[in-house]
Amino acid sequence: MRNRTLRTPEDVDRASEDLKKCKGHLPLVMTLTEGSRIRSESQNSRYWATLGEYVEDINNAIHYYSNESGYTDLEARHVLGEQLGWPRDHILMARKPEVVHEIAKMICGVPTSTRLGTKEFTKFEDIILDYVGEVAAEVRRSF
Repeated sequence: MRNRTLRTPEDVDRASEDLKKCKGHLPLVMTLTEGSRIRSESQNSRYWATLGEYVEDINNAIHYYSNESGYTDLEARHVLGEQLGWPRDHILMARKPEVVHEIAKMICGVPTSTRLGTKEFTKFEDIILDYVGEVAAEVRRSF
């Protein structure tokens, strides 16, 4: 079975040509459904920019704490993680937005965002960014 999203007239033409090639392989079953708009580029950019800012805030706060306390970066992450508790401590071990994204998806119980429409992506964005933002605020308040 092959699924295909038709976004342009050229996509429709290619699908029509593929259907014509299937004449000898009947019967065929074709299901057409109305698609939803996939998240916009601006939504995606805003999400990654905001997530990146939160991760940078967390990393800067940990760096500051590390310098002030004499702990290494890893020790500072561990000490702050113990204060935040499970599962928030997991966010502190990630230094890159892509890793925080994956960890937060698991913690928040949300699926991949790749195929979400604009409305569904907004919900996804709110859940993940609220969670990571709360962790960043807690890290800043920790000292």
